[in-house]
Amino acid sequence: MRKLYSIRFVRALTFLFGLALVAAGPTAVWAARVESDPSKVYHLRKKHGPWMIKVSSFSGETPEQRQNSIEAANQLVTLLRAKNIPAYIYQQDEQIEDIDTYDTKHRLQRRHYTAQHGEIAVLAGNYESVEDKTAQATLKFIKKFSPKVEVQHHGEKVEHPLALNKAFLAPNPLLPPDELKRRSKDPLMAQLNSGVRNSLLENKGKYTLIAASFYGNSAIKPTTFASFERDLQDDKKISLDNAAKSSVEMATVMRNQYKMEAFVYHERFRSIVTVGAFNTPDDPAIARLIEQLRSKEKIDPNTKQKVLVGEAIHLMGRDGKTPIKSWTIDPIPELMEVPKW
Repeated sequence: MRKLYSIRFVRALTFLFGLALVAAGPTAVWAARVESDPSKVYHLRKKHGPWMIKVSSFSGETPEQRQNSIEAANQLVTLLRAKNIPAYIYQQDEQIEDIDTYDTKHRLQRRHYTAQHGEIAVLAGNYESVEDKTAQATLKFIKKFSPKVEVQHHGEKVEHPLALNKAFLAPNPLLPPDELKRRSKDPLMAQLNSGVRNSLLENKGKYTLIAASFYGNSAIKPTTFASFERDLQDDKKISLDNAAKSSVEMATVMRNQYKMEAFVYHERFRSIVTVGAFNTPDDPAIARLIEQLRSKEKIDPNTKQKVLVGEAIHLMGRDGKTPIKSWTIDPIPELMEVPKW
């Protein structure tokens, strides 16, 4: 049988290199049909993802191999799209390095060396997290998918099968880490903030001020294990649960009694109350609000010394004068980006 490929090219055609990529999630079957036009090139964009499936990658050293890589990648994208899976190509530029060598007369020579030939990766899907059920189902499908592509070999069209069993979930390589973090949906965060009254996820701005932070116990002493286990049976003593309830109560009072635009957001180890919705981090209203809420120096009536005293939010009784519950604002409110899911 005639040898159609060099060993190096076959390896390049089927080997899945480890790019750091990411995506978010659908299953192998999508609600809307995905366009699959062989005459089009579907390039990866920043809007895709943020988490994706790294399906395969292609590369070559000779002009023919590089052209085959491009054609194989585009064919694979079309085949995946025909299965209703949104797929894209991403081309990584070549990396050229200079190396020092010596000739037979021991004279120094500097040569250009291609450290990494341009790789073309195929990425599929648009997922919010790696745990997305659609992402996991699509990944399982792709690993078992056995497509074939046609490439040129010495002027002849030959068919070559692709092995996709090493596909994996990765981030969109076009997204910087901070944007990836903002766009990635944490399933636990989604669960904690689902159905929350005055949720920060409803905030229309890009920035908000953290007014108060409520923490739960992060460590338990060995001698208190027994009592801690008993406390778990009492809703009033579950610290994180109390933190969540306190934050909701405080935000409600701030809205009703103080007429402040307050929001609640639950994290893994704390719940926070934020105030305001700002489109830019240098909005003058931010500085005014920080000045209003930050701790102030006051004279201690007992020691007559200046002490830093935190501002507080009070839930007033029926007489409108007697506080029945209070919450202390953080010493200096901090600006944070509003999570967008």
